[in-house]
Amino acid sequence: ENVIGFESDEDLAVVGTNADDIWTWPVSRSAEQAHSGEHSLKVTVRQDGGVWPNVVIGNVAGGTIDMTNVEEVTMWVYFDSDSAQTNFKLKINNGENVNQMLKGITLAAREWTQISISKAEILAGAAQIDLTKVRICIAQCAGTYEDRSNFYVDDYAVVLAEEEPEEP
Repeated sequence: ENVIGFESDEDLAVVGTNADDIWTWPVSRSAEQAHSGEHSLKVTVRQDGGVWPNVVIGNVAGGTIDMTNVEEVTMWVYFDSDSAQTNFKLKINNGENVNQMLKGITLAAREWTQISISKAEILAGAAQIDLTKVRICIAQCAGTYEDRSNFYVDDYAVVLAEEEPEEP
């Protein structure tokens, strides 16, 4: 299992800052909230950005992950609002709208919520996906976007599939 707790600038490189892209939310390391450790990834939601912005959570250059030997990807999310958010989804694809599947998530108001997606779920939702180049996004996928509260991501984990023991 590889866990990223956003405790260092190197951890931030997993996402990048997205500063100039109006369709993605800018991110930074923050000590305002943390699931574990002292920092998390703060996602500052643009008040002027489009209706369907997202943040790409990857672990290599280009924002993709090789899920060939991965069992699941998990993360903890804190939604900084008085109300729960029900319009967010994990958006899994090989690039925008390429071999794409969506998994609905509900983020509780002002508490940490664990979200995850397994390789089996991805294959069930997008059978043609190239597992060597999976892009994972947290996205707002509803037609309207009323509550533009910031949120935080922490303890992003890539859980490797256990290898079968070899026969003697």
